Amino acid sequence: MTTSVYTSPATQANGDVIGASIWNPEVVENVKFLADAAPKLRVRKSAVQSIPNTANTALTWDIEDYDNDAMHTGSAPTRLTAVTAGKYAFTGLVYYAPGNGTRITTLFKNGVTEMDVPLDAAALNAAAGGPFSCGANIHWAGQLIAGDYLELVAYQSSGAALNVTTRCFGELHWFGAY
Repeated sequence: MTTSVYTSPATQANGDVIGASIWNPEVVENVKFLADAAPKLRVRKSAVQSIPNTANTALTWDIEDYDNDAMHTGSAPTRLTAVTAGKYAFTGLVYYAPGNGTRITTLFKNGVTEMDVPLDAAALNAAAGGPFSCGANIHWAGQLIAGDYLELVAYQSSGAALNVTTRCFGELHWFGAY
């Protein structure tokens, strides 16, 4: 859990003396928060996950490399949930097993599409002499309020179920107050 909270500093006027009563809570504690306690999370998969043909499937996460704000729980293994409101950066990778068809990696916010990255696996395989595995990186920055959640969703149209690999991951980092 977060041990300190970011506090928006008060506006000071020219000539104001900045003593310990201002310096400590508005500068020192905020620097500590940004350096050590700003919410951050990295999750991964320990096993492949089967993605049915032509079905959006949220990735489940079972390894936490770090999570200092309880943003991921076993009771909601697909969700990365903001506990602390603010501006966040998300980075994720979905790595698909070899096969033809389309791959679409989508980031959902509160169950609604936020952005997606389509890949034409058939064109990639033809260009590279495949079939080869292919991965899609997704990067997003935006505001989350406490309780908002993100899910990384995989879609594929190879004609049969296709795995995503253990190379998949998701990271969520707080970078500023609302």
